[in-house]
Amino acid sequence: MGVEWWLSDAVKDEAAAISQRFAIKTAELRAEATRLMSTMARCPENIDIMLDMIRRAQTVDQEAMNWLQNLPEHFKFKTVAWEDHVPNGDYEKAEVFPGRVDIYQDFWIASVLNMARVCRLILASVINMLRPRGRVSTPSPTLLHRCLISSAGT
Repeated sequence: MGVEWWLSDAVKDEAAAISQRFAIKTAELRAEATRLMSTMARCPENIDIMLDMIRRAQTVDQEAMNWLQNLPEHFKFKTVAWEDHVPNGDYEKAEVFPGRVDIYQDFWIASVLNMARVCRLILASVINMLRPRGRVSTPSPTLLHRCLISSAGT
């Protein structure tokens, strides 16, 4: 479907629109990867399709990472602290979640940046989903045999 149909007249802030494009592209890639994983046989001829999907996910991830590293000035955040303390190991009692503590100009900017970060997490899951258990590696002889048998019946 693409992303332009949704964003063509909705752009109020170009940086936020870029983050929205990442979200839409990510959702499309995730849906396509799920469809591929549920319908494609694990055959050598399908490896190129899986590798192409991985490359596409890596491309969107790289675009998001570049955008996050080159934010417009009004989107930049400041790291104000690093929190290591978790009272008795109980995260519910921690004032903030351990790690880097950032401050943003407002909640909206934080949500736009976090959306891009979540897209990167989803893209990593797509890439990992397509790689495990030899899905994109040399198939075993048994797998090749099953694949050849199933394709011979069609």
